[in-house]
Amino acid sequence: NSFCTLLARRKMPGKKSTPQYEHVLRDPRFKKEVYEPEADSFLLLDALDIDRAAIRARATDGNVCRVLELGCGSGIAVTHAAMIATMLPSSDDDDDDGDSEAADGGGATKRRAACMAIDVNPVALEATRRTFDASVDEGLRRSGAATLELLRGDLMTPLSLRAKFDVLIFNPPYVPTSVDELNDAVRDARADKSWICAAWAGGPAGRLVVDRVLPVLHLLLEPATGAAYVIALEENLMDDMVRMVEHFSQGALTGRVAISRWTGEKLNVLKFFWREAAA
Repeated sequence: NSFCTLLARRKMPGKKSTPQYEHVLRDPRFKKEVYEPEADSFLLLDALDIDRAAIRARATDGNVCRVLELGCGSGIAVTHAAMIATMLPSSDDDDDDGDSEAADGGGATKRRAACMAIDVNPVALEATRRTFDASVDEGLRRSGAATLELLRGDLMTPLSLRAKFDVLIFNPPYVPTSVDELNDAVRDARADKSWICAAWAGGPAGRLVVDRVLPVLHLLLEPATGAAYVIALEENLMDDMVRMVEHFSQGALTGRVAISRWTGEKLNVLKFFWREAAA
């Protein structure tokens, strides 16, 4: 369960950035209407940890690491990215445990993160704010070194496609379902009856939602340096997902499996990145 997974992460070297999300488990309204962090959520955190040095580098030297999470749910992924960018060391060997210049919230801080989280579920946005505020240093939040903007909407609809992000995170509804199951979930969500089914029902091959995002990844990622992290199952036809991104980006973007884990089903994080960054 998620509690055991959290304990395992906290015992692992360098896993010091697991956000506080106990409110999602304890508040009855969150527990009923918000996707509780599970194995896929923590796999995303581990994928971000792998790229911790690169994420932190995008937040230094006067730069701002811009993070977007689509379908934020509990908000642990976008919060984790903010903590990596502003509070945590670049690697497990670095004993800097959130150096003072970043943690004191003063003018000396050299690391900044501007985060955005989008969800159609207003309860998820509330949970995300709680997660962010409970996890990110108060001094950083007050100084504006770590910010979070919440937008209610359907995937990218609240965004200008002129916006560019260094880190894009997406844990889509990936479970293969019938079209009828997906339509029922969407109908209930639109009627504010229940949001939870819309968090996992992915339609045929689990692709109906994620396929709306893949064709525009190249428009959302910061040129040369931006990367996207997307949860997928093998049943989602991951090779085809990569081909779709390559096609619509005219070969500028590609993708690979960044990390996998067996949890009763084989979960994967697909990382999409600029080919020139891999050269």
